[in-house]
Amino acid sequence: MAIRSSIWLFRSAKNDDGFVRAFQRAGFQPVSVPVLSTEYLDNMPPFPAEVDAVVVTSRRSVEALARWPEKVAELLQIYPSATWFAVGPATAEALSNLGINVDSKETGHASALAASVIESGVGRVLFLAGEPHRPELSGVLKSNGISVHLLTLYRSYPMVPFELSRKPRADWAVFFSPRGTETALRVPGMDWSVIRKAAIGRTTADTLRSLGWSPDAVAEYPDPDSLIRAITNSPSFEQSALSTNRS
Repeated sequence: MAIRSSIWLFRSAKNDDGFVRAFQRAGFQPVSVPVLSTEYLDNMPPFPAEVDAVVVTSRRSVEALARWPEKVAELLQIYPSATWFAVGPATAEALSNLGINVDSKETGHASALAASVIESGVGRVLFLAGEPHRPELSGVLKSNGISVHLLTLYRSYPMVPFELSRKPRADWAVFFSPRGTETALRVPGMDWSVIRKAAIGRTTADTLRSLGWSPDAVAEYPDPDSLIRAITNSPSFEQSALSTNRS
């Protein structure tokens, strides 16, 4: 790229897991734009008596766990043979840093994780999540006869980035969650038709479509390399690069 493409990453820069650095190495000008605030619960709810597996779908849940080392030790003690499942390598790595071994299958999105859990043959699942959360995953598991115990570890609240409408627009915008997508698109005065859009996964891409926008790129897995590969391999990337170089 003769001129570096600017890109908004609709996520918090706190506890960066490599997205900003990866985009910089790839020749972009990334800017993190928080769209959700997180409130961790002061007390962890009690654990169910017995489970066969533990499901974690976000790094926020892992960060919440990390605030209670004694609870992590208790989890591993009372469920010594439970299988742990996570969406994406970043969440799996964060769990590994807590001393938790995660099922090694690639589960880059919720539907793949659900299939992996079902194939494992478990009957009782502890689902560590935030509030609000999307019900699709637990719904699929329940419809396949799996008992799901939801444990809420944090709450998230929307933060509409009103300042974006007063800044030079980016060439690309990346959306990292369904709720974050809904929040970002509420910025008044934005012409989203002139900004290319990328989604971290299928569920977020579906949210974009439900709001009237077709994603230009969708990552196969929720990690920096997959996301950058999806963007740079998309037809829209060549068009945006030509447009940027002409400006």
